[in-house]
Amino acid sequence: MALERLDQHQNAEIAFLRAFELDPESNPMPMVLDELQLEKAILNALTELPLHIQDFYNPIERIVEMFPSKELMEQVKPTLSPLINLYLDAENDRLHLYIGNLKYLYHKNGPLQTRLKVALIEEAELFHSSALPTE
Repeated sequence: MALERLDQHQNAEIAFLRAFELDPESNPMPMVLDELQLEKAILNALTELPLHIQDFYNPIERIVEMFPSKELMEQVKPTLSPLINLYLDAENDRLHLYIGNLKYLYHKNGPLQTRLKVALIEEAELFHSSALPTE
């Protein structure tokens, strides 16, 4: 993953393949994921959320990015991990989704849509539990 972040995609692919050959279960090959596939998975995940959490996310702008920016990682306290899948910027009503990191969710933790749903619920409840009504 570090090689990908350094834009050394060919070297990253070789490293992923070597790791996969050593232990396919622990090191699955990353899935190819484009913005259209991600947007479809996001929309499907959002429609499967409980209604009170759907209401929470409806007015929030969704921003799809490859990776979190260095500036954002340094700006947010505590500092964000470069491996995060999504970040809810509540101050600016923005939900950042990181396609470069999300592609690793599918193989290790089940369908992307399911993992997004879980992550969206956890994010909403973690940062805004007092603002969310119970079902």
